[in-house]
Amino acid sequence: MKEAQDKFKKIRDFWQRLNRTIEMFDKEGEEGDLTDYAQAKKEEIVKELKDDINTPEALASIFELISKINSSIDNGSVSKKDLINSKRILNTFLGELFDILPKKSESDVSKDKLMDVILDVRQELRDRENYDLSDRIRDDLEEIGIELEDEGSDTMWRTTSDFRD
Repeated sequence: MKEAQDKFKKIRDFWQRLNRTIEMFDKEGEEGDLTDYAQAKKEEIVKELKDDINTPEALASIFELISKINSSIDNGSVSKKDLINSKRILNTFLGELFDILPKKSESDVSKDKLMDVILDVRQELRDRENYDLSDRIRDDLEEIGIELEDEGSDTMWRTTSDFRD
């Protein structure tokens, strides 16, 4: 059970990172290697599911695609168009078929906007080297179930209640 929960958390964290990375791009750019890789993985996953509904192999391929997308984001070798295409493919399986992606409600959108404001203020404090107040914001958010993860000048956030029961 713990392993399944860890995998759900990994998917949730990845999905959040993917959406935030897509939002950071101004222009779509050109399709690159990631789109080709994602399309090949899609065909592989469909083949595995047609093969006596080989769910473990299909999920392994999905995690390989997630790993490739994360690497591409880390290396900066990805376009918005690549990410959108990959997200569409993943949503087909993780959202529509397996129904394990978090669904956003109107209150989630408001929460996202509020967190954007809080993170902008916190980043401004960090830029001004006001680490005491910046750390207090992080600690106070953690007390109410919102975890921050700083990656350079970017900050990702997640809650423990992002998944539906």
